[in-house]
Amino acid sequence: MNLCVPRYIVVFATFALYLLAMSPVLAAGSVVDVGDAFRETTTVANDDWRAYRITLSSLDSVAITVQVTQGGRIDVYTTNEFGFGEYTDPNATTFGFYAAASRENKTSFQGAFTPPTGGTYYVIVDNARIPIGGATPTGPVTVDVHFEKRSLVPIVAGILGAIVGGALVLVWATRRRRKRTAVVREKASPPPPIP
Repeated sequence: MNLCVPRYIVVFATFALYLLAMSPVLAAGSVVDVGDAFRETTTVANDDWRAYRITLSSLDSVAITVQVTQGGRIDVYTTNEFGFGEYTDPNATTFGFYAAASRENKTSFQGAFTPPTGGTYYVIVDNARIPIGGATPTGPVTVDVHFEKRSLVPIVAGILGAIVGGALVLVWATRRRRKRTAVVREKASPPPPIP
């Protein structure tokens, strides 16, 4: 029995398999929770990724340093939960990320990220073939990753404390001046005439 498969089915199946092979979700991928300060040296396999999850308030920022110590170029993407969901979705054709805190086709990245709102954010070290325009993996890469979370809450609290403290000193000084002025007026007025 000779089985004849239409050419368009073969082309479609080949293209679908190619897209699946390119998908970062098929790679093992891993997610690591990051606290206020974090540092690690790790190896990301060829066609794989490693994500770092960090919770930030709108008054926080995080300093990000990623350095390839062995291997080729990588992509570094900073994204929110929705963008990370798109990144790991094999059916998504694109994903959202913050361009100011992301780089493609680099061996190092140093920058900072301040979120537009509080929430959970991800920094992805990508050694996979997609997206188009990103780095083309040449094998596993060893990266040194460092995060340092900085909160603006103490700075804002300090400024507000200084303003409130200054206002209290001003109120105290004004009241003291009024009291002093009343005492001086009382001493300066002549005694009433004696009849």
